[in-house]
Amino acid sequence: MMKRMFGFIKGVFVQATAFALASAFVVACSDSEVAGGTTEDAGLAIKNLDVAGLAQKGPFVKGSVVTVQGVDCKTMEFTDEVFEGSVINNDGEYVVENVNLSVACALLEVMGYYLNENTDKKSTGEISLHTLKDLSDRKNVNINVFTELEYKRVMNLVTEKKMPFADAKKQAEKEVLTAFDVKAKEGDFAPFEDLDVFEKGKENVALHDVSVMLQADLDATELAERLENIAADIAKDGKWDDRDSVIPASSSSSETKQSSNSIKDSFLNPDIAYGEMTDSRDGHVYKTVKIGERVWMAQNLNYEAATSYCYNDSAEYCEKYGRLYTWAASVDKSEKECGLGNECNLASGNIRGICPDGWYLPSEDDFETLINAVGGKKGASTKLKSLSGWRDDDGVSGNGTDTFGFSALPVGVGMQGFYGEGYNTHFWGSTECGSASAADKGYSCASIMSLDYDDVDVNLRSYAAKDFKFSVRCIKDDDGTVPVSSSSVIPASSGNLPSSSSSLVNAYLNPDVEYVEMTDPRDGQVYKTVKIGDQVWMAQNLNYDDSVKTPSLKENSWCYNDSLEYCEKYGRLYSWAAAKDVCPTGWHLPSEDELDDLIDSVARSASVGKSLQTKLWNSGTDAYGFSAIPAGRRDDSGWYTGESAAFWSSTAESKGYAFYMFIFASGDARLGVLSEKYGASVRCIQGEVIADSSSSGKDSLNFDWSIPKENYLNPNIHYDSLVDDRDGQVYKTVGIGSQVWMAQNLNYADSVQTPSLKGLIWCYGNDSAKCEAVGHLYSWSAAIDSVALANDPANPLICGRGKLCEMPTRVQGVCPNGWHLPDTTEWENLFAAVGGRSTASDVLRSSDGWYYNKNGTNAYGFTALPAGYGGDGCSFGGDTSNGFFWTATQTGEDDAYYVLLSVYNEGPRVTSEGKNFGLSVRCVKD
Repeated sequence: MMKRMFGFIKGVFVQATAFALASAFVVACSDSEVAGGTTEDAGLAIKNLDVAGLAQKGPFVKGSVVTVQGVDCKTMEFTDEVFEGSVINNDGEYVVENVNLSVACALLEVMGYYLNENTDKKSTGEISLHTLKDLSDRKNVNINVFTELEYKRVMNLVTEKKMPFADAKKQAEKEVLTAFDVKAKEGDFAPFEDLDVFEKGKENVALHDVSVMLQADLDATELAERLENIAADIAKDGKWDDRDSVIPASSSSSETKQSSNSIKDSFLNPDIAYGEMTDSRDGHVYKTVKIGERVWMAQNLNYEAATSYCYNDSAEYCEKYGRLYTWAASVDKSEKECGLGNECNLASGNIRGICPDGWYLPSEDDFETLINAVGGKKGASTKLKSLSGWRDDDGVSGNGTDTFGFSALPVGVGMQGFYGEGYNTHFWGSTECGSASAADKGYSCASIMSLDYDDVDVNLRSYAAKDFKFSVRCIKDDDGTVPVSSSSVIPASSGNLPSSSSSLVNAYLNPDVEYVEMTDPRDGQVYKTVKIGDQVWMAQNLNYDDSVKTPSLKENSWCYNDSLEYCEKYGRLYSWAAAKDVCPTGWHLPSEDELDDLIDSVARSASVGKSLQTKLWNSGTDAYGFSAIPAGRRDDSGWYTGESAAFWSSTAESKGYAFYMFIFASGDARLGVLSEKYGASVRCIQGEVIADSSSSGKDSLNFDWSIPKENYLNPNIHYDSLVDDRDGQVYKTVGIGSQVWMAQNLNYADSVQTPSLKGLIWCYGNDSAKCEAVGHLYSWSAAIDSVALANDPANPLICGRGKLCEMPTRVQGVCPNGWHLPDTTEWENLFAAVGGRSTASDVLRSSDGWYYNKNGTNAYGFTALPAGYGGDGCSFGGDTSNGFFWTATQTGEDDAYYVLLSVYNEGPRVTSEGKNFGLSVRCVKD
């Protein structure tokens, strides 16, 4: 279900340039012609810009393609300058590197699969979203549903109304908000390209709600059609004229109306002995049940308050499911007091809220107690769901066992419309999220318990936007005593912190682990330490802050949300420069290798982070006592993001970035790169500094260029050999299915025999040794041997970019005699021969050399290496994580198809790119 309400608050995007899928290139670094001139006189408006951001419907999955194309800000005419990058993880973070444009404006497009917010699953198909943006004053550009709905309107206003681009953007954004009844004063709403569906703030909440509403229960194809229709409608006159077809004012149930009791009672467990209570306010009768030591209502509250709703605005649904309430209504406060954008600060203890006399609204602790009473989160959803009423999906029933008689029904959720009936249910808790700063007040959230049709486990989260409409279950207040409500985040203004730092941080340690203590002699602070594998780590985040003794700390360390209480709980956040100097004597900041060893020590896997997380995280087990807490991080603009842990290493990457370890709320842990200006936590490791492992040929991202290419072959595969009679080079070959492929990249480079190659092939980084390792990189016109095809030695670019070529059925191209450049069909035949697309990337990639050991199995001996891309003698990228291979199939005058095998994709991608790219070549036997 919707991740915003589950509290997956995503971090501000980090420009992970070292391992992002490489961008396209247009500009050379010498005197090549670009946009009508050389790089010196072209008058570029955008120079060497790394464009980064978030691509979200729900988040687009890693490997989704992002392109940046120049657009004239005054005419909306497109240039032929196109750059490509990729979404680098499943949070939707992307980067497109080294963008050079002759114009300031650009159209950004993301295409790929996304995580559906309503089902939490990968979409059934791919969609595209766009945004138009002036890049002259920014490099972070988010792509989302709002940007998709406004970009065509912007183009219309500029071309038809002759409106300046900046004014057109403002008007189009205002019109989109109006179309969805989002109220915003002039200048009171952030630009669409700044919005994030998982972040706080009313603008982000509005984006999330509209995104979820438009998704509803549509598949990807239907959603794409809906977005296209709405965008086209708004583009005409700034209005959404067919709104009612998507957001009906009301609908009526097809069920035959029955009495309230007969409908809702039919879903109870007949084997449970229920009690009964009557609400004296309206006479409604509810069944009750004792679970553990507490008595719960076994049916949803149906008391009519001023801000309460029936699903689909239909009374029949209220009779079946009870009513839906905003959070303010559930705590019996006005929206002005406690609604979205207002911090409520309820008193601790018994919160009756909307519940009947003698009953109270459960706190987050009460939900925890319920879940523990039914055996813990594992399997709790199944035990709490009713025996009937839940939807089936693909033959899998969503019904529960209702073991304890809680009888949860799938009422769904109310937002700007109603969604999810039959699939999910959510219950308000009385525990409010803390607003630690004024910037957070626009979000204002509260705890919920959620159950989904296809999830056997319960979801208990601390964050749900107060304007959502959820169900209410009440607990009997026998003695008037209720545990104090708590939140997983302690607000700066709470006043509930322990009197000392140590009492707070020690609360998150694993009581089953034997810790040792160390004292920082500089300030007397005491930290627990723990041995994991052969390493001794601090088990708590460093909180050292003496900028007199350590000058690098001045203005380079912070408390989360600039609140001292968070330093006491989480330790400090440090820039990389400060982090390098901050560990006590006898301890040091871990290197990249030492963090990698830590991950290896807890058995590198998708759940490695869970073993390092405290139980403060929903997924944490803290099995090794590392006790990572979600201290978040700080970006260089001062924005803080939580629900994650980030730990600096001492290892620099390049261009102002350093390596760090990142632990997600989901339980994933990995190494990555982070801007040195960001604030992250520090864990020190005992002993002297140990230098990172290196070799003369190994770079920081794992590919060892010095290893002979034969060493990457599969020793268990029988290879044959091919001798290229043009230059005598020998290549291993392998039979796969009915085809015989070269098992190594082509390295032919004789531009005298083959004039097509002159100036159009490269070694990665212009280093000839790298050609020995991974072969040459060829432009498409070189790969197809355009001179031979055109039979015109004087014009080797006749089949290059800008020319649609007449191609024979089979193209020998630059391949040896008896071999040819494979077309897309032959690549697809290869994928089928190795078991299909879903596994092709894994079985075709070599078993060594890929980014952070995310290697393939090389099961068929194909031995794809991460050679990256290159061109024009200066633009190179993508090595260690991507292998690009030309096909003989063109898509038009400018582009041709290539195959991508990547650590970021589940399967291979067959997509198009500019013919001037330098990619690898694999030949297939005639």
